[in-house]
Amino acid sequence: MIMLVTAILVLIFNVPYLPPADIDILNPEEIEQHFRQSQLEIVVDPTQVTLYFDYIPDADGRVEIYRDGKKIGETTSHHYIDRHKKSNNPYTYEIRGLRKRTPAEQKKIFHQLQLHQVRLTPQISKQLRYHEYRLSKTISQDPISTSHSNTTYTLRYTTFIPPEKVFLFRSYYKGDHRTFSSVAASYRTRVDVTADFPTKQIRDRVYIGETVAYHRNGKLRYRGYASKKGIKFASKSAVGGQAIKWSYTHSARNPHTKLAPSLNWQYDATIWKNGDWQIVGQHDGAPAHELYLSANHHPWQTIYQYQAPQNTHDLIAGLIGYQVSFNRSGHFSNPKK
Repeated sequence: MIMLVTAILVLIFNVPYLPPADIDILNPEEIEQHFRQSQLEIVVDPTQVTLYFDYIPDADGRVEIYRDGKKIGETTSHHYIDRHKKSNNPYTYEIRGLRKRTPAEQKKIFHQLQLHQVRLTPQISKQLRYHEYRLSKTISQDPISTSHSNTTYTLRYTTFIPPEKVFLFRSYYKGDHRTFSSVAASYRTRVDVTADFPTKQIRDRVYIGETVAYHRNGKLRYRGYASKKGIKFASKSAVGGQAIKWSYTHSARNPHTKLAPSLNWQYDATIWKNGDWQIVGQHDGAPAHELYLSANHHPWQTIYQYQAPQNTHDLIAGLIGYQVSFNRSGHFSNPKK
């Protein structure tokens, strides 16, 4: 109801893009919790799509709008109209904002960079100063089913290194040499979580890609696998038969050197009996991250994809810590057995 009233005010009176009244006194953790509760509402008309959304943290109050990964505009308001919609096409809309980190946050990161003797460049300085937020929703024109009570869902979270090799700590490490793919055989880590509505069971399978290091002259230096110890459920539950919820946390370290920071991500997932889903989380700024969702072993649906900007160093991204927060939602339309 609040969201609807806000949307009407925005549309009729062009209410400016303002943060909550108490945003200035919130700490970064409280801002994160506020973002996790944010909503993106989408109204589809024959000739246009209108987006209504809650406050997204942003340094200058001008958020960016993306459709299927391509930037289509910016706005300082709480709404945006896309007049270039093609009828009956499914779309994923995304609102992106950049929050400037507090002096205390920047000081902590700068201390870590100093310990590792990292020289600040313009790209590193930008990574240090800002935290990115991405709020998105997928819409589909397919008929909506009323019950998914016999559905089994699988959520796949994969991390991978796009280049063929990367240089780190006087060694070359074999990369995965690929772009985004739900079924690629090469990755750093992969976690499949299966949620079964008939039995209310939630289970996981963790896969670790091989770490291969070479000397500068190309000779093999190390082969091994990272530990699975830090990759696990934080919680899981069935909510009155109407929804299945779980939280997952991931912390994996390069097994070849203790100097490398951990690769971290975390998310909270909820899937409702009617087919609605929401996945909210955070991750490091490198390497690449991808999430896919499947129902009853049907083809994977893309949920989220992130690749670090060019020239982003994996070590630096790991030292900075969580750099991106995401809030994704959508609906599965009739996943039949």
